[in-house]
Amino acid sequence: MATYWPSIILQQASGSIQEIVFNSTSLFSPPADLSIVGSPGTALLVLPLTTSHEGTEMRLVYRHPDGQLHTFDRSSTGGVQDTSGGIGFTVPSNSPLAGFATARGDSTVNVDTVILWQDRNAANASTGGIFYGYQKDSKGWKGPFTDAVFAGADVPTQLTCVTAAMTGGGAPNTATFPLQAGKDMNRCYFQVGGALKEVYYDGASWQQLGLLPMP
Repeated sequence: MATYWPSIILQQASGSIQEIVFNSTSLFSPPADLSIVGSPGTALLVLPLTTSHEGTEMRLVYRHPDGQLHTFDRSSTGGVQDTSGGIGFTVPSNSPLAGFATARGDSTVNVDTVILWQDRNAANASTGGIFYGYQKDSKGWKGPFTDAVFAGADVPTQLTCVTAAMTGGGAPNTATFPLQAGKDMNRCYFQVGGALKEVYYDGASWQQLGLLPMP
């Protein structure tokens, strides 16, 4: 299951991926099929597709039965974008997914997107098996890459990242605040020896921020 306002994304036992939408009338819509199929038990990740995040816009990332990560990119008017499909990263069936998006800062509504996953089969002391790929221009996805900041990651570990808050237009009495180009929220979290480690991506390289105190 994954969420990004106002959508809740889930997978049925058949493999089909569905969406529940919150609205001000009936609160939650019945599950609607998105006409895409993921591998059994795929991790799901939902991110903004543009800085405005209006209407039904979203970017859904999931593992396709072909073993690759795929995106389902939908515009604010509900149209499936031609950027949807395989993005060139083959991941194991049990891989967790995480990611974040920031404004590209080029006077458009385009975003930079970074996706992380763990490959348990490739895990070692130097990288923890955590890999990432990104899209920062119109030339497609780059990667996979890894980095020393992921050293010592538990196998398996959960992964999560932060995307800064934003609000789209169209909702009554709601201000519009687009996604910003600042990188200070580009933070991801995973487990090391059972503790929670925080790392930061400045748009070019990763930095370690240390372990977070946990009860």
